[in-house]
Amino acid sequence: MRIQAFTEYAVAILRYLYMHQNGLQAGVHIAKEVGISYSIFLTIAVQLRRKGLLVSVRGQNGGFALGRPATEISFYDVFLCIEEELCISRSLRIGQEDADDAVHDGKVHEFLQTWQDKMIAEMSGKSIADLAS
Repeated sequence: MRIQAFTEYAVAILRYLYMHQNGLQAGVHIAKEVGISYSIFLTIAVQLRRKGLLVSVRGQNGGFALGRPATEISFYDVFLCIEEELCISRSLRIGQEDADDAVHDGKVHEFLQTWQDKMIAEMSGKSIADLAS
């Protein structure tokens, strides 16, 4: 499993907004400070807005801000926003029809499920505020 660069950028955007909570921040400025292009920023911002992690205000005095407190946004929330799911094995994917039944049963499946559950718990236990301090 590899976390996408967009997930890392999304975390960086939210961390930046948390650390600069003095009003709305211009998207161009956020992109520059995070070290990404403005077009990549906009792509990520759309996804973050859809999940309520980011809010935006249009207009001359507009900009972006956190959609909810940074203490209430977990790394896992951001991960799911960009990646859509965490599935370390095809045998753990719900409704996976082409997976071999032998993989679904037994110790290997149990181990993988436990490992995935631990990853989700760790990711859920770290907020943007935690990651910014």
